Amino acid sequence: MAEKTKHQLGKEHTTERPELLSGNEVFKHNGVDLGFTVIDYWRFQFSNLIDNLGFVAEFLIAQALNKDEPDNCNGWTVYDLGYRGKRIEVKATSYYQSWKASHEICEQRTFSIRKTYVDYQNAKSDMARQNDIYIFCIEKEKPQKGEIANPLNLDNWIFYVVPTSIINNLFGDQKTLSLNRLTHIEKYGVELTYDQVKEKVDQIIDNK
Repeated sequence: MAEKTKHQLGKEHTTERPELLSGNEVFKHNGVDLGFTVIDYWRFQFSNLIDNLGFVAEFLIAQALNKDEPDNCNGWTVYDLGYRGKRIEVKATSYYQSWKASHEICEQRTFSIRKTYVDYQNAKSDMARQNDIYIFCIEKEKPQKGEIANPLNLDNWIFYVVPTSIINNLFGDQKTLSLNRLTHIEKYGVELTYDQVKEKVDQIIDNK
């Protein structure tokens, strides 16, 4: 996920969770249907999936865990997804970088694991990682020059599921974690396919 301010679990932001839209809702002016809908807006703004990879990854993990609604839709929760009483943080990256002029492949990938303030309104409060489990997602496709990556193909993704306690023990106050170091974490630096994610999360929660 893109970095955002988060605060202590239990001190939920007062903004109510908006209802999920169907996409068929219409824009109006003076009560008149303007002929374009929310899905037209989504298509216009979010068709570039590779540049919205964090949101794509969060959606994919939610689907893997059989979740139909987001937990951080107002942007103020301390975690990305709640599951079985645990808080999950989803991080995503890719080798393909569309923002670079040559769309070059970047072999060295990193994830943010920075701590945040327990109370977002108090910069003097304790800092901690506000989650129980990290899921690191990599869109691994390396398209040829002139081509673009396709995040819709889940065969192009790999995943790592790591308890936050392990991250705390190994990396302390470190703000970033390289993919290379991630793959060397004993027991958890194991590449997973999409259909293995839920099983691994459940194993961690069950302490198996």
